[in-house]
Amino acid sequence: MKKQRSFREKMRTLAAIDIAAFVPLGLALIADNRTFSILSFVWLVLLFAVDCIMDSKWMRCPHCNSWLGHLPGVRRGYLQFCPRCGEELNWDAKSEE
Repeated sequence: MKKQRSFREKMRTLAAIDIAAFVPLGLALIADNRTFSILSFVWLVLLFAVDCIMDSKWMRCPHCNSWLGHLPGVRRGYLQFCPRCGEELNWDAKSEE
């Protein structure tokens, strides 16, 4: 059974991944430990790849399936209509993943 998430929940998940990617890198800069820095960089690259994959899968118009992730305001929930099909975007409607 697939879990249902709204656009808003998906955006929060992607923001959490972004934060989780950069926190260890910041700690590595403070710690000044080469091994920790390398592992933090690998972690950053891995989570960046996961973020890109999830963004391309999740940030799509529910009506025409066009990718919305490249548009300004999408991550903040400002976009009200899909620029491709013109349908209204409901940021709190649940959709299957």
